[in-house]
Amino acid sequence: MTDENNLDHLDLKETSDLEQANEETNKEETVEQINEEQIGDKETAKKVELEQELAAKAKELEELNNRYIRLQADFDNYRKRTLLEKEGLVDMVSEYFIKDFLPVVDDFERAVDSAKSTKSVDAIISGLDMALNKFQRLLTKKNVFPVTVEIGKEFDPECQEAIMIEETDEYPENTVIEELQKGYIMKTKFGTKLIRPAFVKITKLPG
Repeated sequence: MTDENNLDHLDLKETSDLEQANEETNKEETVEQINEEQIGDKETAKKVELEQELAAKAKELEELNNRYIRLQADFDNYRKRTLLEKEGLVDMVSEYFIKDFLPVVDDFERAVDSAKSTKSVDAIISGLDMALNKFQRLLTKKNVFPVTVEIGKEFDPECQEAIMIEETDEYPENTVIEELQKGYIMKTKFGTKLIRPAFVKITKLPG
C-alpha cells in the first residue's frame, strides 16, 4: 500500500514537472514569436520609412526639374526679347543717321545738277565743297573724326595701314610720306574706336 502511494506521488510529480516544462517551452515560443513579430514590425516600419523618403526625394527632384525647365524658358524668352530690342536699337540708330545723311545727298545732287547746267568750274567746285563741308560737320556731330596723319613722322600701325612702299634715303625707314586715304575714329564714352585706318605710303631704305 505504501509502495502504491509512492508510485502515485512520483507520477503526479513527473506530470507536474512535465506540465511545468511544457509551460516554460510555450513561454519561450511565445517570447520568440513576440520577438519575431517585433522584428517584422521594425523591418516593416523601416521599409515604410525608406519608401516615404524615396517618394520625398522623387518629388523634390521633380520640383527641381520643373524649376529648371521654367528657368530655361525664361532665359530663352529674355534672349529673344533682348535680340529684338538690339535689332530695334540698330534700326533706330540707322534711321537717325540716314535722316542726318540725306541733306548731304541733297547737296551732292544739287552740285551735280549745277555742273550739268553751268560751264563755270568755280561754281561746280563751290557746290561740291559745300556738300563736303556739310558731310564733315555731320561726322563731327556723330563724334567721328579723321585719323591724324603727319607727313615725315614714323608709321603708326595702330591707326595706319601701309599700302605702298617707296625706296628712298631721304627719310628714315618706315616714315610716312603720303596719305592716300583718310582714316576715321569714333569717340565714345567707352573710349576711342578705330573705324577705318588711314592708308599711307611709307619709306624703305634702298638695298
